[in-house]
Amino acid sequence: MEAVEPSTLGMYLVKVWIDGQEEASLITITDTTPPSVRMRDVGTIYTNHPLQPEELFETEDVFDVSIGYITEPDWTKAGEQQVAVRAVDANGNVTEKTETILLTGDRLPPVL
Repeated sequence: MEAVEPSTLGMYLVKVWIDGQEEASLITITDTTPPSVRMRDVGTIYTNHPLQPEELFETEDVFDVSIGYITEPDWTKAGEQQVAVRAVDANGNVTEKTETILLTGDRLPPVL
């Protein structure tokens, strides 16, 4: 009998004895849990300073997660805007998240 490791995806053959008879069963462990996505506290977001989705949102999952914009804000316009992202884990589970961000006009002179 293979040892069943619940945190390792795969198929496991399990054999048990019931009333002197050997019974076999195939157990499949899969990942069906989508990643969690939440907005980071990034402070002031300035116009004309685009941020990557990873800078605005944090993800959490047992497996690797990629994140990308569904709707990217117009980084040239100050004011409230909707931003939407899609996070996909290594097993294809998906989470989509929409948040409102406030872009502030950058009125600071460049620093040399």
